[in-house]
Amino acid sequence: MSWLLPSMLPLQAHLPSGRYPLPWYHGPADQDRLADLVLRLVDGLAHQVQVPWGALDLPMPLVHASHTLVVTDPPADVPAEERDARLDRLGGRVQLLRPAAPELNPEAWQPRFLLAPLVRIVRQHLADPEHPLAALGVSALPVPFAASLSHDLLDLLRLVEAAVAHRLRFAHLGVDAEEWRESLQLAAGQRLAARTLRLSGASLSAALTALMAGPERLHEIEDGACAAEGLAQVGLATLHEGQLRLGPLACRLDDPFIRGAFLDRLPIHAWTEPARRFVVAGEMASSRAPEATVAVVPRAGNRIWGEVVSEVEGAVAALAQTPSHGALSGALTPLRQLAQLPPYLTQVPATLAADVTEALLAFEPLALDGAPGSRLAHLMTGLLRFLAARGPAAAPVRAQAGLSVDLLVRADDGPVYQAARGAVHAELAWARALTATDRGGLDDVRTRSERVRAQLAPTSAAALSLLGVEAWIAAQRGDLAQARALQADRLAAYTAQGATREAAVVQARLARLQASAGDTDGALAALEAVVETFARIGARHDEATVQGDVARLIAGQGRLHEALQLHRSRLRTLTHLGDVRGCADAQRDIARLLARERRFDEALALHREAVEAFEALRDSRAQAAIWGDIARIVAARGEFDEALTLLRQRLKVARDLGDLDAEGATRLTLGELEQQRASRAQSAAGRRHHLLAARAELGAAYRLHHGLGHGQGLADAAAAYATVLRDLGHPDEARTFVETAAPALAAAGHGAVAEALAALIAAPADSQAPAAAPLSDD
Repeated sequence: MSWLLPSMLPLQAHLPSGRYPLPWYHGPADQDRLADLVLRLVDGLAHQVQVPWGALDLPMPLVHASHTLVVTDPPADVPAEERDARLDRLGGRVQLLRPAAPELNPEAWQPRFLLAPLVRIVRQHLADPEHPLAALGVSALPVPFAASLSHDLLDLLRLVEAAVAHRLRFAHLGVDAEEWRESLQLAAGQRLAARTLRLSGASLSAALTALMAGPERLHEIEDGACAAEGLAQVGLATLHEGQLRLGPLACRLDDPFIRGAFLDRLPIHAWTEPARRFVVAGEMASSRAPEATVAVVPRAGNRIWGEVVSEVEGAVAALAQTPSHGALSGALTPLRQLAQLPPYLTQVPATLAADVTEALLAFEPLALDGAPGSRLAHLMTGLLRFLAARGPAAAPVRAQAGLSVDLLVRADDGPVYQAARGAVHAELAWARALTATDRGGLDDVRTRSERVRAQLAPTSAAALSLLGVEAWIAAQRGDLAQARALQADRLAAYTAQGATREAAVVQARLARLQASAGDTDGALAALEAVVETFARIGARHDEATVQGDVARLIAGQGRLHEALQLHRSRLRTLTHLGDVRGCADAQRDIARLLARERRFDEALALHREAVEAFEALRDSRAQAAIWGDIARIVAARGEFDEALTLLRQRLKVARDLGDLDAEGATRLTLGELEQQRASRAQSAAGRRHHLLAARAELGAAYRLHHGLGHGQGLADAAAAYATVLRDLGHPDEARTFVETAAPALAAAGHGAVAEALAALIAAPADSQAPAAAPLSDD
């Protein structure tokens, strides 16, 4: 970018006469550019000459030597005394040496004396109101921060250029100082990866291990010599008296933005087991974190089980004078701790499991024959077993314990029993809804939920949770109006109770429905407010979950880098908290963004890991959704048969579950896939066959999205369907469809789509070659 250092600017740098080696890790083209930079930066230099070492000695010193920049390349085998003597005779105010060996530049980076002049000139130029990118806010670019990323003059220049190029891509979204900083962080991570990838084989693996270890853990790497040699070779570290020291750019990998951009550019095959050990979190790390790394954080806003424990404590206190009081009070501690465990954890900590076992053994001598406390002991036994049964493998134990509690409770029992029964039903309802394999299973969950809720106090925590289950099922069925109404009832109840966390959860779910209806700006504002609420009250898991919603919306606006960083931050948090399902969701989102950048191998690896996680969780819906993602990737590679197979599998799951949302998205993708196949067909008959198939799928997708009120899906399906009708030679039908669809598109905020389609249909059929539409995300 020639505007970065315009020759018209007054130059104020002062470089003392001397001899300066260029970094050995730059190639000839880079060295030429560095020489040109020095010539433009240094006050008083007017000439540049390049003298091959073999052309020395010159018969006389250079003319105008005090204004001359000399570039030469002394061989490594020339003794230092001989080299310096010949260069002294050559003359020239500044001499740049093309190094043949690293020893000529032990610090590995361009000397600092060039950085200050460069920073000053760049800042002076960017602050010029006449700058061609002044409207972009280019004066806010933090050049001093850029200078802290690298001591290498050429790297600094490239970082600034890359940051400007990145911001230009998103100029239409507006730019502030923080976004400039993020662009520099992105450029730094990508530049660091590019330098590292100059290595290969064992050198690459060892260097990557050292970079992931960071300066504090370098002593733990196994192949330090190989790592030092590789990193020094590309100028990312120095080896001084046998000690490896990482350079400023390499040390910046503790910055999550830079680390994320760095990881993005590295191929999967570069990751060896030693390197993986140092990856604290990220999309290359397993979502199923070892138990030792999981931080057991009490669940935020635990109103359901809080009510149960409070009632149980009161009932135990009332039995203070009975023989069973000791066993009952001893079980209260593990019950409280179990009630505070987040529901996503698949294992109970070993010490707590031992306490539960001890409490259950203490209950065994109690005769459950009607003696005071015996029935309460029976209830607490069921609750302890229910809450301690974790993960898919323990689902039968959990169901049996829940049934035991359910059968124990009578209609005329007091609040302790009703609260326990409601809490058990609420947790089971959510688990069964997420793992239902067909519509019948969801119907059963909804029926049970309605029945139990009718027996509870309307504003109890369990009743409101069951109302959330019913709202979720309504949304899956496509009844968004009912889902909104049910969530609005929950929000009103939580707001009246002052339940900040629960109210924020409902607000997030309403925002998702708002986004589905096409109001992405309103939904984004609502979700960002919810994130702030969760951050304020310390609900880390909820905050990370809603960050995923925010990231999906901003990715739809083209802000892929920001979305990727949000998903990575979310993944780190969920990995730390031990949420296997949440991690798999985050990996899927990261993979989708990587696929949009056509980094298919990385995306597929993440998708397959997520599929394994959902398979272990017995979540067929989530598995099927990832099949759709994988289908889009293999279709982009031209593997249409495999893509069709995966999409048909996903469609079957969606229809079995009555999931109209997933069915609409899958049919849209199937239609777009058939459009692509039509564009590649070798015969007219083959092309028409695929267009007819596309017409059927896209017509069904349009009707589904129209019924669901999904704005973006409606626009995508309408555009694809109208194009297929035109390509089939049915302009009148296409025109009628566009006229009919225009009001719905306008109502969903996609009036421009209707106008574009009208123009497309009005154009002669042969004026545009049929093009394959990009496969859409659901």
